[in-house]
Amino acid sequence: MVAVSALVVEVVAWGPDVGGGAALLAVFAGLLAFAVRLYTAPTATSAPPVGRPRSRTIPQWVKIAVATRDGGKCRWCGSAYELQYDHVVPYSHGGSSDDVSNIQLLCGRCNRLKSNRYVG
Repeated sequence: MVAVSALVVEVVAWGPDVGGGAALLAVFAGLLAFAVRLYTAPTATSAPPVGRPRSRTIPQWVKIAVATRDGGKCRWCGSAYELQYDHVVPYSHGGSSDDVSNIQLLCGRCNRLKSNRYVG
């Protein structure tokens, strides 16, 4: 981002005398604004919204973080077929749905073998 800022400053220093300096400035200012939005965008590991009631539904941000962490494969057998999100500590035993460390990817077979047991 520093490089983009320096580039914008350099374009400003050229001024309107250098053919299209104002147009270049507009382009680089747009790129800088995009880079700032991209750099400050929430990540997949961002904290969940505050004050949300307990829910069995796994939030999208948790699903993204878990799929990235587990590499799109079953955590037990490594299969990439029929993947499902599973609670390490079952929801019925007090497990959280918005804690990335409590959710894992399992294939359908491994998830059925686990049932609602705590295997963590």
